[in-house]
Amino acid sequence: MRLNSRALLCSVGGATLGPGLGLGPGLNITNTPIGKFTAQDVKVSTTAEDAITKYSLSDTSSGSSKEKGFCRTCGCTLWTIPAAAKGKFYMIRLPLLDGGLNFQPANEIFVRNRPTWVEPVKDAGQWDEMRK
Repeated sequence: MRLNSRALLCSVGGATLGPGLGLGPGLNITNTPIGKFTAQDVKVSTTAEDAITKYSLSDTSSGSSKEKGFCRTCGCTLWTIPAAAKGKFYMIRLPLLDGGLNFQPANEIFVRNRPTWVEPVKDAGQWDEMRK
């Protein structure tokens, strides 16, 4: 995957994934740096054909559905494709990429859910909800 992200942002509230996805009683994802990549820049290869599971989620903060790809081994979210992206963009968690944590987010989303112990990213735009 080439690291020419179209946008960098940080989700500081995000979704809570629950038992319906096989991830336990509820795993709250917070403060996750995310890169927005064009679909043509994303190349996924695995050693096993069934290594990735995809789910479509409809109960979202935007009200629009989204597809999420998960690793079947560890349950890690690999990417999200919001319905509004119409398959043109992947939202990928930067910690999964080599050197991904070297990028500073340009914007933070869901800041209304920011834990009190998490500081805002310096010079980053602050959004209460997902940008539309």
